[in-house]
Amino acid sequence: IAVGDINFQKKCLKVMKDFKKRGKSIVLVSHNPSDVQLLCDRAIFLKDGHIHTIGKTSNVLDSYKKYMIYQVEKN
Repeated sequence: IAVGDINFQKKCLKVMKDFKKRGKSIVLVSHNPSDVQLLCDRAIFLKDGHIHTIGKTSNVLDSYKKYMIYQVEKN
C-alpha cells in the first residue's frame, strides 16, 4: 500500500475495503498500525517468527505499541 502515488494508494485501499465488504479474507502484512486498524477485524503480532499476540485488532495493536515503547526505553 505504501508504493505509488497517493491516488494509487487510495485505489488500493478502496479495492481492499470492497473485498472485505464482500466477506472475503485478507492477509495483510504491515508495520503500519493505521492500515491494520482500518482493514482488519483480527490481527497477529509476530515476534521472531512466533505469535506474540493474536486476537481483536485493537488488543493486538495495543500489545505491539507497548512492545515498541519498551524497546525504545530499553535502548
